[in-house]
Amino acid sequence: MAADPYPHQHEIFSLLSRGRDPKKLDISSPGGKTDLEGKIKMVRYTIYLVFALGVCLPAFGEAPEWTRRTPFSDDAYYGKGQGASRDAALESARQEILRQLRAQVRTGATVIGATDPRLLETLALMSSFFEENSLRGSVERETLTLGGTTWVLLEYPAPSALHLIHATAVRHAREGGFNIAALLEAIRSRDVIEAVRFQWRLSELNLENYDGDNIQVVQTPEMMHITIFQFLPETARLSREHQAALRSLTSTLFQELQTLSYRAVDVLGHANPTGAPGEEAELQELSLQRARIMADNLRASGLEITRVAGAGGAQPLTDGTTPEGGGRNRRVEISIHFE
Repeated sequence: MAADPYPHQHEIFSLLSRGRDPKKLDISSPGGKTDLEGKIKMVRYTIYLVFALGVCLPAFGEAPEWTRRTPFSDDAYYGKGQGASRDAALESARQEILRQLRAQVRTGATVIGATDPRLLETLALMSSFFEENSLRGSVERETLTLGGTTWVLLEYPAPSALHLIHATAVRHAREGGFNIAALLEAIRSRDVIEAVRFQWRLSELNLENYDGDNIQVVQTPEMMHITIFQFLPETARLSREHQAALRSLTSTLFQELQTLSYRAVDVLGHANPTGAPGEEAELQELSLQRARIMADNLRASGLEITRVAGAGGAQPLTDGTTPEGGGRNRRVEISIHFE
């Protein structure tokens, strides 16, 4: 029979279970005390590891969905906040709700064409008023502490929010001396509310990572315009890096579109003109292939495509004689029109 490599292991556990100090165990084997202390450390490490895996790990597991994505409801506004204390998290959540209200006011003003200096000044005053509001009547719905961070989900009833918007607009409109009926109608409209929610989702997705040479997203209340740049020259394929970026975008952004109302999705491909004789037909076909490949990606993510077309090289964005310019011209534009 093979020798037991840990001859004192069972005795150590026995001593631990009886509350005795295993260091007092008389060891006569070579290495004696030093060898035993190493084994004791191993046992303690094992106990700590089991505790960490069995108790601590679940406690620090994946956070609830609301800590990553702000809930939306027609009945209330929600703000998620985090901080080193509950009070700090509550203040962060309150500010998030106020940012939503300010965004709704600004978007409503955009819809009616806020160019009047008095209206713009009024919007600035309203924004300042929101920052100072305590959101009386808000309710703390969820609280979560992970490590040294506390998360809070704050709920503010929609009637209270709309009353606050109305009261603020009326108060400052009198100072500005203009009719606010159109502004209030736009602020409360369904289109504006959905546009603000969509803009909020964009901010949560950190889409600034896609604003550059790869993918650019521009959002307005009426539509969202996405441009995918840097198709490989003379082909309808994207580079491996751009394919990864597109997969990330389609798996998040386009899934979010399913929760919103949109009436049309147009896909338009483009090619980089070089000025070569007779290239128009070739560029037209290439741009159409790019649009079709992109449309297939969008359909796979669940979107219904309304129109797929190619513009050839007729609409370059910049001088295509440089590598950078050519990459900007080799693109596909996706226009998503909201209802």
